[in-house]
Amino acid sequence: MKYLKKSTCFFILMCALLLMKIFLFSVCLVSSPSMRPNFESGDRVLANKLAFGLWLPFLAHPLFRWDEPHRGDLVFFSHTNPESLKKQTYLKRIIGLDGDLVSFHQGVVLINGVPLETKTFDKNSLSRPNTNLVEEKSQKFSMNPHFILISQVPGNTYAESRRFAVPPNFYFVLGDDRDISVDSRTLGFIGKNEIFAKANGVLFSTEGFSRWSVHFRSERFFQPM
Repeated sequence: MKYLKKSTCFFILMCALLLMKIFLFSVCLVSSPSMRPNFESGDRVLANKLAFGLWLPFLAHPLFRWDEPHRGDLVFFSHTNPESLKKQTYLKRIIGLDGDLVSFHQGVVLINGVPLETKTFDKNSLSRPNTNLVEEKSQKFSMNPHFILISQVPGNTYAESRRFAVPPNFYFVLGDDRDISVDSRTLGFIGKNEIFAKANGVLFSTEGFSRWSVHFRSERFFQPM
């Protein structure tokens, strides 16, 4: 009888955890350095699946939607990788909303011809050589301050000569390490229904992984956004 009770409790617990992962949140691995200096490869980020709506498995759109992604949000989305032609999960920052015209000038983002506000904090970022640590924000476009990395060479950011007109129900996203990120400049625009969660912070982080050992980076545990 005691064994049956323990088994029942364990089964209920597993079902509860599974339901939480499906409907409430999941933990996503950051597998590339494209979101430095805010995220590092090896970070496990809490993905809030209820930030914008209620998603059910195997549905192409949310069952209910109660909010929209906002400019500056860090979001998870599923999008086809142009090289492998397979669906892949990405973490990027929303920069352009539908109807926006996004362009660049010497690494600075312009929205409808208006540049985002930037302030250089470190002229030689420790995160990556030959880059500046820059604070990016915009009062006009309601974008909160956040740090990005920009090349020290003016105009070195790729897609400097292109303009991106965001269509309805799509978003333009960028990585925070602007010169190495695979984002809307190569992936294309991200559909509203491709975004399934909002990043809520780093739970824990590891550096390297093998079958026999793993190195935890304790200084990155429980990092808020």
